[in-house]
Amino acid sequence: MIQTLKLHRTPENTVIVYHNRPWEQFKHIQKGLEGSPGVRLSFYEGVVEIFMAGQPHAIQTFREAILQG
Repeated sequence: MIQTLKLHRTPENTVIVYHNRPWEQFKHIQKGLEGSPGVRLSFYEGVVEIFMAGQPHAIQTFREAILQG
């Protein structure tokens, strides 16, 4: 089942999309973001989407962690 989530994009909300990522990397990202309020993850056919509500200051840190993972 595919669930559609409506995201309200504002300057405080950010969506990051990474293509061609393995399931293992998604699980690594998921574990690293446990307990982070306002963060949602999705994975489908190698595409990882990270939605961060109201956390613009953390974006660069997440990007660096994903690229290194």
